[in-house]
Amino acid sequence: LLITQLLCTVPVMVFDAYSAMLLFEFFVPVTGRMGVAINPEFIIVLMSLFVGLCFILFTSNLLYVSRRMDYLLKCGLMLYCVFFIALFSTRLGWPYKYSEESPRLRRLITLDSERSIYPFQSNTSIQEHALFVQTLDYRGITDLPEHTFLTGNSEPNCSGIKDEYCRLPYYTAVHQLFPPRESRWIPLPGHPRIASPIKVINVEKHLLSGSELRLSFTVSGGTDKMSLHLTPMDDFEIDSWSFTKFRSGGFSKRNTYFVFLTYGAEAPKERNFWIILKSRRVDLNDLNINKTPVLEISVATHYAHGSYQYSDTLNQLRSLIESRRKTPHLAIGWWRWAITTTAAVSEIVVHTL
Repeated sequence: LLITQLLCTVPVMVFDAYSAMLLFEFFVPVTGRMGVAINPEFIIVLMSLFVGLCFILFTSNLLYVSRRMDYLLKCGLMLYCVFFIALFSTRLGWPYKYSEESPRLRRLITLDSERSIYPFQSNTSIQEHALFVQTLDYRGITDLPEHTFLTGNSEPNCSGIKDEYCRLPYYTAVHQLFPPRESRWIPLPGHPRIASPIKVINVEKHLLSGSELRLSFTVSGGTDKMSLHLTPMDDFEIDSWSFTKFRSGGFSKRNTYFVFLTYGAEAPKERNFWIILKSRRVDLNDLNINKTPVLEISVATHYAHGSYQYSDTLNQLRSLIESRRKTPHLAIGWWRWAITTTAAVSEIVVHTL
């Protein structure tokens, strides 16, 4: 009876598994590009439930015709116990255990970055090309291997910069866990290839009242992921903006507000938004607002996927890590190169307005 049922159901199960694979391969990218119209997780959950029910309906009767259920339950319970014993007693539960004898990094974020800084009332930028390196391990940047790619062991110079992210192209708002002083900004020659350069235009700087000032912006270029660092100058604070309803009480005390912009449907040609600043002490009617800096805005984008993700520098670094982590016995200190890195090209543009 078991063999007969297997002959009848195995082809159907194989077809069901293949159909599920095709469904997920097609719908996961599609639902990811639906924008904000509907949460794509709802669609994927319903598909997963349907596939799981179909598979269980085809296979559940095989358990009853093959052997008693209590035996299978006992085997499952034993496997469950063995798993937890292994989890608490072996390295399975501590994949990144720190070693005092051989401290090394496990995970790196390396961004081949182009930074353009526009001083106040200037159309000429100060351009820098550097490798932005962040570490995600216990001792941090002190265990970075020595190499010409990674020269320059000093922390980024953030003196005189109000931006809490030190004008560095952070992908997400994690500067408290990974502060700028624990990263490296390593100068590089030349310039990376930026597929779609960022351009920031201050469309409007309009006085609304004696205490409120409205700034309107148009940002073009960049890729599907973009982050903003908004840093009001002295005596100013953000009162509202066009992204969402601004609740000042929902934020802790800070100098810089981090805004992450992304899209899931069609790429916008430009992004338009406004910010209203509020003066805490000064009457704005007594100031020439066109000659007074009120806000520093940094716009960063990251080519985290696609054909522009890796530059020549990043390809060389990835190749170096791959070759040395496979042959740690060939030279002294190569054991430090057992690293996994997430690499991408990034651009950040800084304006003071």
